[in-house]
Amino acid sequence: MDALMDALMTAMALRMLGRTIRPGRVLLAACIGAFAAAGSRMLSLSGGGLIILWLAVAFAMMIAAGGRESLYRPMSSTAALFASAGLLGGTVLALSGAAGSLKGGFLLGAAAAPVMIAVTLRRRRAAGNQVHVRIVHHGKRTDFSALVDSGNGLRDYLTGRPVIVLPEASRAAVGEAAFRPIFANTAGGRQMMWCFTPDQIYFFSDGRWRMVKAALAFSPGLGEKDPALFPAVLL
Repeated sequence: MDALMDALMTAMALRMLGRTIRPGRVLLAACIGAFAAAGSRMLSLSGGGLIILWLAVAFAMMIAAGGRESLYRPMSSTAALFASAGLLGGTVLALSGAAGSLKGGFLLGAAAAPVMIAVTLRRRRAAGNQVHVRIVHHGKRTDFSALVDSGNGLRDYLTGRPVIVLPEASRAAVGEAAFRPIFANTAGGRQMMWCFTPDQIYFFSDGRWRMVKAALAFSPGLGEKDPALFPAVLL
């Protein structure tokens, strides 16, 4: 049970940070957490010793699951895991109270999981593979079509926002902006792109416009007529 809960909270933390979920790495992180939980019970740790142990274990779990990205960002990685653990633990506690037992809480949670998955898949199908995006910057409006890309986990280093990737040829259309370099690992190797944060970004979904917080980057690897790549996390 510890391993299952640890796997779920680790996957939640990775998704929260916009990082790729690799099942093998998540399983390794879950094993680290489960062994640490068993060890802490055997040693009867409490107080400061327990806090230090779980800080170290949380960091180790995120490195195992997220690799170098977690290693270079220890604070945000560890905080995301603890936030996910608190959310998951609070949910189980609430369900257990409603069901009258811990076993009943787990059964309710297990029944709710496929419903949540079905709702998520239905929303993604409704959004389709393409979305219409509108940016407003310094009073100038620019519209373009974008392909919803679940593999686009790029984040802006400065703001932490997801990044919508456009062809380099479209950079002139946005006019003057405070461009800065951003690096991404692609199939063709490490690539530098120019990035900026527009004043406002909207996308059209479910019959209405929705505002999102994101950055834009311009890739020399995309052709002039290629669609932009819209991170699925923004849906």
